[in-house]
Amino acid sequence: MPSGRRILVVDADTAGAESLLTQLRRHGHEAFGVRRGEAALRAHEDADLVLLDLELPDLDGLEVCRAVRAVSRVPVIIVTARASEL
Repeated sequence: MPSGRRILVVDADTAGAESLLTQLRRHGHEAFGVRRGEAALRAHEDADLVLLDLELPDLDGLEVCRAVRAVSRVPVIIVTARASEL
């Protein structure tokens, strides 16, 4: 069993998410991914860290972040291709 953290990757970009998951696993983390915001709202409880893209097909990433933060203290890092800072 990996000795690292359980990391949830929330990203609709399948290729980008798979690359990130591979790298996290290579570094000893238990990484798992979902592609939709609704799935992230169910899966974050099993994570030590959430890497969250803002561009999701069903929910806005900021809304997902707010919803997670309302019920959990799990760290959330926004990972996005947006050019502007929030």
